[in-house]
Amino acid sequence: MANDEKKHLYDPKVQDNPLTSERLQKFVEGRLTLQELHEISASQLMAIAQLGETMIASGKLQTAQALFEGLTALNPHLASFHTVLAGIYLKQGEFEKSIEEYSRAIRRNAKDVAALANRGEIYLRLGRLEEASRDLGQAIDIEKDIPTENRSPMGKRAMVLALALRETVNEMQRQMAEGKE
Repeated sequence: MANDEKKHLYDPKVQDNPLTSERLQKFVEGRLTLQELHEISASQLMAIAQLGETMIASGKLQTAQALFEGLTALNPHLASFHTVLAGIYLKQGEFEKSIEEYSRAIRRNAKDVAALANRGEIYLRLGRLEEASRDLGQAIDIEKDIPTENRSPMGKRAMVLALALRETVNEMQRQMAEGKE
């Protein structure tokens, strides 16, 4: 890149430069995302997300992780990117990171059934039964008015996990009752 081109990238006097001092100030104040600051289109973000999904499908989780970490940095408001990133962490066995990302997704979209069901499953694996019950119950409630055959795969999964949780709790209560006798 020529030296003149480098100057143009950060020169707020240049008309078509998205990095004006006003835009930078809005970014610093949290009123613009990196995506908006750099004028990256939604279709460009989706192209990156598609590439990330392809990397996941081909087992290249590190590359997919880098892509989705970048996407969540570019636009932290899109719950779906956090949900996918959390899924990558889950596949890598990084439960706490996964919980954090699912939580970010849920804060942005409280009706994200996939995030609730998956976070609930992690809580179940970690023995955090109250939290698992809460998440799985919320996921089920979101789709409660939908006939079972029309529910999303994650909604159906939440139901199965909730039933497994109920069985686990019942077994624990049975064992506790036997121990008291």
